[in-house]
Amino acid sequence: MLRFISVILFAILAVEAAAQGAVPERRQVVTLDTDFFGGDLQPLFDTTREACRASCLGNPQCHAYTFNTRSNACFPKTGVSEKQPFEGAVSAQIFETDPRVLAQAPDRVKELGFLSEADLGQTRDLALDIGARHPGGQYEVEMMLRAA
Repeated sequence: MLRFISVILFAILAVEAAAQGAVPERRQVVTLDTDFFGGDLQPLFDTTREACRASCLGNPQCHAYTFNTRSNACFPKTGVSEKQPFEGAVSAQIFETDPRVLAQAPDRVKELGFLSEADLGQTRDLALDIGARHPGGQYEVEMMLRAA
């Protein structure tokens, strides 16, 4: 009986852990060839864009970043105050996930019980990376709607 209860408790904890990680708490919207000027936090040099993104997403004070692809330099920012054209810059604004979405994640994961933890991990990774795969920050909403 104790073993059965342990298995059930482990399964419940595994579902809750997967749900917490299924939806990222923050996401990025990427803008190409634009520098988000000003608002710099601690710059990082000789780094990668992925490390720049991870650094910003992991810092609650960071609400944007600019990565200079020419010099491999990262400039985490407190926010976006001014945008300037800069060829080779990859900038991103960071948005918090709606707390209601995060609160609903455990129920959504239970509904998707047929998905493995690996599947959920891949969807989370895609959610974190979709802004970089499909940069849209440089486009106005009306322009995107016309293109669609």
